[in-house]
Amino acid sequence: MGGKGVTVIQYWRSVEDVYRYASAADHEHRPAWTAFNARARKAAGVVGIWHETYAVPAGAHESIYVGMPVMGIAEATSSVPVPSRKRYARLRGVTAEAPVSAAQ
Repeated sequence: MGGKGVTVIQYWRSVEDVYRYASAADHEHRPAWTAFNARARKAAGVVGIWHETYAVPAGAHESIYVGMPVMGIAEATSSVPVPSRKRYARLRGVTAEAPVSAAQ
């Protein structure tokens, strides 16, 4: 639970894939969303939606995990150990061209 309730995080290949799925009547999301909105309108102020979409270029992220399992973007993509000589972000050179997802 995050904030005031349930938090759902999803990783998609592209923003276009999200929009395509969300608007397709033959997928589960659109009919469920329509039914949810009909019920939520009857209880004004009870349910809130927070929705953000980030388009992150391939390789333009870094995830560091110390003492915990790999999750999030690193679980959805890949992870590599951080060598001790590159333990500082400035030494890892994370750029859009050089992805790093690390587990220690």
